[in-house]
Amino acid sequence: MTDQSARRAFYEADGLATEIYDALAASLIAGSPVDGDIDFYLGLAAETGGPVLDVGCGTGRVAAVLAQAGFEVVGVDLSVPMLRLAGRRRERLDAEVAGRLSFTHGDMTTLDLGRDFALIITPSRVFQFALTSDAQRQALAALRRHLRPSGRLVLDLFDPLLDLVVPSEDPPGRGGELVHPTSGNRVTWEVTGRSPDPARQLIVEDWTYREISESGEVLRSVTERLALRWSTRSEMRLLFELSGLEVEAEYGDFRGGPPAYGREQVWVLRRPAGSTMTEDTPTLTPRMKRTMGRAGELARARGHAYLGTEHLILALIDDPLGIAGGVMERLGCADAVRDEVIRIIESDGYSRGSSWLERLGPGGDENRGR
Repeated sequence: MTDQSARRAFYEADGLATEIYDALAASLIAGSPVDGDIDFYLGLAAETGGPVLDVGCGTGRVAAVLAQAGFEVVGVDLSVPMLRLAGRRRERLDAEVAGRLSFTHGDMTTLDLGRDFALIITPSRVFQFALTSDAQRQALAALRRHLRPSGRLVLDLFDPLLDLVVPSEDPPGRGGELVHPTSGNRVTWEVTGRSPDPARQLIVEDWTYREISESGEVLRSVTERLALRWSTRSEMRLLFELSGLEVEAEYGDFRGGPPAYGREQVWVLRRPAGSTMTEDTPTLTPRMKRTMGRAGELARARGHAYLGTEHLILALIDDPLGIAGGVMERLGCADAVRDEVIRIIESDGYSRGSSWLERLGPGGDENRGR
């Protein structure tokens, strides 16, 4: 038996997990809130006209269908093994369709393809692989850079259920089996461990895969670790606003169902009309990170422990739209708390002449979203 019991990140290497990905994805999607996602993306592609950027394309499950429907599609993924499988899928297409489809290696937080797209999609909850607030903002900034002024961006996340995001002594209890697409052997999969981290808004799971022969011998076994960051709907709305994106539609599934607790978060986003937001993500120096930490601690100590505080603090330091003050006001953050946060930022070396302070300090009320 080949035993790869050491945990590795999801899909970081060739092996059993990537080999059965398409079959497993099909079984998990069927009947779930994600069911119908391809038809949803096809409808938006028809509306926007393409080209389409598929971020986190995996094996090309969605990208190939869009290309077959006549759209130019660029697929991006961080996993080299998954991209190899996507390339093989492309080779099986006819020449005309394959000519509309390309795949490239890339990270959604630093992506720079030098072009824009009418539709950007992030299937299979790819955005949740951004594990920190910094990574979330960087990813949204990179996606926005690639979005045409009239384009649409679709984000798909799971809506966090309480029993999944808090620690529990109960075993995960998820698993199943399927047939290996090449060998025909039985393959079992099981979530063998779960370690929620509420403080960092993370769910960390260990997935174990085993290939079993007809005689019952375990031929291969591998365990991979999946880490995802969860976010509430209100936090995502705040993050979009701070990232210069506007919500066009919000659904609870891919069939147009209304938003609901525990269902899917399906967001259709666009650039605000007349937006002047810079395309550059603010660079966080060590001093800025220290300031964010101190200011965030103060806001939470004063009773403003709302999700997304870190995004607001970053916006106070360098927010091209100047909307952070208005957002804080809408969240019920008192002027006194805002002023204390400003004093902390000032004490860390940001002078009153800084652009953010001119917008949010005394005399800057006209730019505070009122």
